[in-house]
Amino acid sequence: MGDILLVTGDTSADRYAADLVEVLLKNGFNGEILAAAGEYTEAAGARLIENLVDHAVMGFAEVVTSLPYFFSLASRIEDIVKSGDISAILLMDFPGFNLRLAGRLQKYDVPIFYYIPPQVWAWGRSRVKKLRERFEELFVIFPFEVDFYTERDVGVQFVGHPRLQKWRNRQPVSVRGKLGFDADTPILSFFPGSRSGELKRHLPVMKEAARQLQKRYPDWKLVFSVASTVEEDEFSELGEQLFLWREDSHSLLNDSELVVLASGTVTMEATFTATPMVVGYRTSFFSYWLARCLVDVDYAAMPNHFQTEVEIPELLQYDFTVDKLVEVVEKFIENDSVRQDQRRVLKSIRDSFEDKNPAQEVAARLLEAVNTGSGI
Repeated sequence: MGDILLVTGDTSADRYAADLVEVLLKNGFNGEILAAAGEYTEAAGARLIENLVDHAVMGFAEVVTSLPYFFSLASRIEDIVKSGDISAILLMDFPGFNLRLAGRLQKYDVPIFYYIPPQVWAWGRSRVKKLRERFEELFVIFPFEVDFYTERDVGVQFVGHPRLQKWRNRQPVSVRGKLGFDADTPILSFFPGSRSGELKRHLPVMKEAARQLQKRYPDWKLVFSVASTVEEDEFSELGEQLFLWREDSHSLLNDSELVVLASGTVTMEATFTATPMVVGYRTSFFSYWLARCLVDVDYAAMPNHFQTEVEIPELLQYDFTVDKLVEVVEKFIENDSVRQDQRRVLKSIRDSFEDKNPAQEVAARLLEAVNTGSGI
């Protein structure tokens, strides 16, 4: 039995990699797991050859100045694979680095797998050819991705969504109990984002919309989710009738009758709790223009890609205004049937993920590759 090489520079993927390492070790893998990843993967039992998560960069200037580091790391990883001790390679997310790394490693006759590959169905479809040629199999986390890749002759397996698996094992706390609300008080929550740029563009609109909605619907409690990376000063001047929640997002989503959120991962979190949602997002002019040029899909919110009969309302860029947000939210507050229709659709989406444990699914495939000495 040879060793396994694991590579990711993404913080969330580092946590998922840690789950995978734990499963591999519990299932009797007695080789070594080498990882260019982060502290969670190392704590789970992998030997960290580089803390790639700490070197992850964003922005054009940072990428350019970091190129020597990434070239050097790719060469080090190639030397490890060249030694002949690696029996399987798993790349996770982090496509800017991992797609190029796979191109360097494919000549060594070691099966390369990709867990959470880039969403080429949304943009950059020219990368499909690279995925087909460089990887034995893709491990995808959305069920509809299977048909997309199968139609293009790319080896693919749906393994479930790691965040859903984690949430199934977590007991939410009572937001109403923590904030002193009555047990039957309806909650409207706001998730403006966790990055400074997101807050700058989303929070003013959400704040003013919340003030207006609170006056019109005093029986509802309005709660803002505050990410751990954000200072509470950002939420000053909210007023006494608007509340802050600094604890886990799962609990707030679970207790909310309706949520207003910035497009992103949190849309799937709301799907997993079947919480009716309104999505709003605004970015810079250049980013919005670039997205319009490159993106091949019609929706920003991930649940809308499941092609259900009920669409999640999306207020994007210039449509994300106080007046339009209030108008859409009012329809949900005043019509319980509107909320229930969306809740029913969200439950059906959640059910499509099946009862899969992603770490176990991926570990089983890696162990098969290692034990047989081959890929597919």
